[in-house]
Amino acid sequence: MATNRKRRWGRSYPPLILLAVAVVAVVAVLPSALNLPQSNPTTVLEYAPVPPQDKDQPPPNGNLSALGLGTSSSLSIAATPPPPPPLPPESGNGLRPVQKRCVGNPPKQSEDPNSPPCVPFFQGDNFGATYTGVTKNEIVVLVNYDWGAYGLSTASHETSPPPNTYVDIDKPRLPNCPIGDTATDPNQCDHMLVRILKAFSRYFNDRFQTYGRHVHYWAYFSGAGTAAERRGDAAGQFEKLHPFAVVDEAVFFGYNAEYETAMAEYGVTTFGSTQSSVENAFYRKNAPLSWGFFPDVEHWAALYSSYICKKVAPFPVKRFGRSPGSGAPNGGKRTFGVWSTTDPAQPGLQLFAEKVKDEIAKCGVEPVAEATYSKSGYAIDATDTGQEAAAGAGRFQSHNVTTILYIGGAETRLSSSLDAIGYFPEIVVAGNLDTDNNYIGQLQDQAVWQNAWTTTFQLRINRLQDSPGYRAYKEGDPSGDDSAGFYAQDYYRDNFELFQGIQVAGPRLNPKSMDSGFHAIPSRESKDPYTAALYFDPGDYTSVKDDAEGWWDPQGRSPPGGQPSTRPGCWRLVREGRRFLAGRWEGADDVFRNRSDPCTGFGGFIRQRTA
Repeated sequence: MATNRKRRWGRSYPPLILLAVAVVAVVAVLPSALNLPQSNPTTVLEYAPVPPQDKDQPPPNGNLSALGLGTSSSLSIAATPPPPPPLPPESGNGLRPVQKRCVGNPPKQSEDPNSPPCVPFFQGDNFGATYTGVTKNEIVVLVNYDWGAYGLSTASHETSPPPNTYVDIDKPRLPNCPIGDTATDPNQCDHMLVRILKAFSRYFNDRFQTYGRHVHYWAYFSGAGTAAERRGDAAGQFEKLHPFAVVDEAVFFGYNAEYETAMAEYGVTTFGSTQSSVENAFYRKNAPLSWGFFPDVEHWAALYSSYICKKVAPFPVKRFGRSPGSGAPNGGKRTFGVWSTTDPAQPGLQLFAEKVKDEIAKCGVEPVAEATYSKSGYAIDATDTGQEAAAGAGRFQSHNVTTILYIGGAETRLSSSLDAIGYFPEIVVAGNLDTDNNYIGQLQDQAVWQNAWTTTFQLRINRLQDSPGYRAYKEGDPSGDDSAGFYAQDYYRDNFELFQGIQVAGPRLNPKSMDSGFHAIPSRESKDPYTAALYFDPGDYTSVKDDAEGWWDPQGRSPPGGQPSTRPGCWRLVREGRRFLAGRWEGADDVFRNRSDPCTGFGGFIRQRTA
């Protein structure tokens, strides 16, 4: 249509052509709100920013009708379409100051290997109040935490402020809170999570492009333990702050989907992927308001199932027994069992188990026995009598299961129950950030866990000090303590994705522009173990697309600083931690082969239930 209009103008109004040329020339040389220069004029932005297609500003109250909720296409696990043409680079005349410190060649926004391309400068109109929680100068973001005790040991933990407490992260840094079991006062001291968030606020606001706006963080400590209480949290938080976005890190008691759906009903953008077990239908229902860094259930199931079909099912038993690999049934055909959860607070884990069973059936894997447990996510759970694990161990043994597909959440009862009956099958763990961290592995029965291997979407970390989360924390708070730095590595990813989304959205910030920016990220495979394949498939709202594989070594030692425990035992990463997309796994059944495989620095931490 544009071409036809130009032809009509050329025939009917020849003088206007010269005028059009003049206008184009003026636009090319004058500053523009979307003309973002590079520190290297020969470098072209890959995906930052992508301006919205419409010219109308969405109403400041976040009108949901403008977002088209629930209208996204169905999930397609494939490469994304090519991104729109990049913005033209600056002419390189050196007249504009660089506002953001970029690193690398080509320039990136930060030292994180997954950092987006650099946008060092912005000048022009950011369109002011473009959405709820957004003004010309500020973006309001709430981070939702669990209240409770945090620390590297029970002797060194700090107790958070009491439930329903808000903390303004823009307030000056306070002394560390004392160690103990008493709820702390946020007006007197900074709890560990508050220290982390204050450091993140300084780091991300300094390093990422926010187009003249300051991201104003608030922390909230939640005591919600039911779906209704989680929805109540959302209502109260929206009434008080009217945030643009929420980072949901309150996962102790589950019901994250209920909370984030309630926030979406208010038009609030949410980021949360700590448990990595949310189905794609949840994201599409809330589209484009809910996002996760780690995979949704469908991508996670595709990664794990393709691993079972390609690298486990075609090969004979190899790691059965107290002395792995010796005697029957080693060398025979693998017989599979499934261990999963029925925990009502974790519907995503139940869906994951169903999808895995459906997918592996396509390659001929039919489990002969299944067993379940009712409480998931707690490595130490005083309410779990162990009866379910004992029943499951007996069931697997009676059906001659050689290989257990461990597709639930964190728990430690099954391994001890297997050892109690002298039964040592192979165990293939579906890593979900809990089951594949070193700390929980060390709490398992080691005679059983020595036969375990895993798929993991956690990125390789050599040392705590090398992790992007620790580096971000220490840059934001150079005098910060290592206890907070340890936790920072786990809370970093969702905050990283938040700022990545703000940057790729461009100056006219709203959920639609963020959606456009995220889905313009080009698809590409990872080339090293420190960089994930980060992009969004059509109809997809989670970022990580690949996995690595590891095996449990009871004698392995985690890198210094990578965990709160001094016990031996670590997940060793196969092929140096090389990452693979679903269905593209390489090699045969070749884990456990190389004792020089590096131990992951992903120590992790545990959740305990005492009542």
